[in-house]
Amino acid sequence: MAKFKYVARDTTGNKVEDEITAKNQAAARQQLRRNGLNVLSITESKKPWYQMTLGKPKPRVSGNDLVIFTRQFATMVEAGLPVIEILDILLEQTDDPGFKIVVTDVRSAVRSGTDLSSALAKWPKIFSPLYVNLIRAGEASGELDVILKRLSAYLEKTASLKRKILSAMAYPGVSLAAILLITIGLLTFIVPMFKDMFDDLGAELPMPTRIVMAISDTLLNR
Repeated sequence: MAKFKYVARDTTGNKVEDEITAKNQAAARQQLRRNGLNVLSITESKKPWYQMTLGKPKPRVSGNDLVIFTRQFATMVEAGLPVIEILDILLEQTDDPGFKIVVTDVRSAVRSGTDLSSALAKWPKIFSPLYVNLIRAGEASGELDVILKRLSAYLEKTASLKRKILSAMAYPGVSLAAILLITIGLLTFIVPMFKDMFDDLGAELPMPTRIVMAISDTLLNR
């Protein structure tokens, strides 16, 4: 399979520029005609050198970006916009370069006749099997807007839970770091002052005190 860039006009006369995946140029033209497009020009897309050497890029998408994408998709489906038009709008609104790659690929797949769920399934690290299967169910039942709303609510709750877990894990770490810094400060600055005083007194110190003094000496003499 190869990718082809094309320029065409749709049934309303609007100019369309995009990419399509097909076995060859003839198959690509045939696919576009079936989609109601009048092809003006079509050329095979050339991969940049870094993709030839490193393979397909693997963008990372934040949970927050996915929540916004899903919520906006739900709103526009509910408003009655076609999926292709929604993907065009979302692509323009997406700032993250990695997510732009994903949305562009999904839009191209849908434009060439692939259903939305199958187009999303090509990016399993971003759209989980649960996400894809729910979208597929929404397409089959005609309730895609309802499914997308539930998905966005689920993703928001999941993201909120993750933030709470990370926050809960961060607090003990910060506390431990503070305790270690205070302990090191005591052993390197405060304890040596008492050591000099104890040496002047010449008294025999208890074992715990001698251990603390030894640790302090080790830290100072490293």
